[in-house]
Amino acid sequence: MTTQFKSNYELRSQLAFDILAEFGIATSHAIVDIMGDEQVEALVKTEMHHAGLAMALNIKNRMGLEGQDLLYVSYAANWANSIMGMDQKVEMTGIGLRGVVKSCPLSRASGALCCHILYCPQAFHEIFAPGFIVLNPKRLSRGDDACLIICTKEGVDPDQVLSAPCISEPLPPPLDPEERAQWNHSYMGSMWTLLLKSMLDEIGTEMTMNALRPKFNEIGREFANRFIEEYRIDFENLGSVADGLSSFHSSFLKKGRFKRSSDSFSIVTEECPFSGEPSEVCQLFQYFYDGLLEKMNPDFSMQCSGMMTKGDKTCHWLIRKKGKTDGKDDAVPEDPIKVLKLRYARGEITREEYQRMKEELLE
Repeated sequence: MTTQFKSNYELRSQLAFDILAEFGIATSHAIVDIMGDEQVEALVKTEMHHAGLAMALNIKNRMGLEGQDLLYVSYAANWANSIMGMDQKVEMTGIGLRGVVKSCPLSRASGALCCHILYCPQAFHEIFAPGFIVLNPKRLSRGDDACLIICTKEGVDPDQVLSAPCISEPLPPPLDPEERAQWNHSYMGSMWTLLLKSMLDEIGTEMTMNALRPKFNEIGREFANRFIEEYRIDFENLGSVADGLSSFHSSFLKKGRFKRSSDSFSIVTEECPFSGEPSEVCQLFQYFYDGLLEKMNPDFSMQCSGMMTKGDKTCHWLIRKKGKTDGKDDAVPEDPIKVLKLRYARGEITREEYQRMKEELLE
């Protein structure tokens, strides 16, 4: 028997992926609690389909698939299942394709998110095998023992597809850990933000954030022990916590710089996959970090000031002990305008960012 060991990169990437999945699950339940399952699924149907089309085209380009064939659907479905961490068996038969998902990171989601199991395969068929229909008679999120996807021609009995002999079973895609992380973070992140934007559009910012804040705080608390274990954190030491948070932050595919001063640490994010999303995305990460630090060490805080989601050139996260100002000037009071002026004087933000943030603070 061979034991497979995962690298630190893979384990930390998996931790970030699991958190994004929890973000999606929490958001799916929050919007359904307010609007109802059927109404929300109808609301997100088109966007889920578009997400499936985008993924199908990306897979087509990555695999170099030309033309149309039902076999390509099985390749794409197996690729998607692999990067999403699903335990699914995809089989080709002479009259169609069947897929059985025994486990899925989104199995606890509401139909608002789990409906991707129908709309994404429909998009795959639109690209690779038009003329076939997609059926989804069973879902884990509804309490069924598995998710079942059947793809066949109109008029064919689905039970015949289930009982037909398998003629082909595609292998998982040969992805290295870094490419797999790029794919699964991108897909899971897009599912979550798709739901968030729908929620913001339908019920507004205030109701959305009031519903999500306690959920994201709780996700932070739930993942604190995994974070401490994975990053070997000494949670009594600010430097150790800041080092861990900086590495953890980058596991969400964010790139930037880590800066130290006498009694605080800064993460300056210069590239972020969420930079084009609503600013509420950054605020929800803030709620998550609040819960994480509350469980780990409530004396520490991690606060976001500049946000690329608001048009700033960088995101700026300050990690410090509560009650402390930035160690470069301990005499500076916690007046936000003065703090903003200090950041401008240090060159951390541009004049345009300073003017915009100042106007927001004075509103």
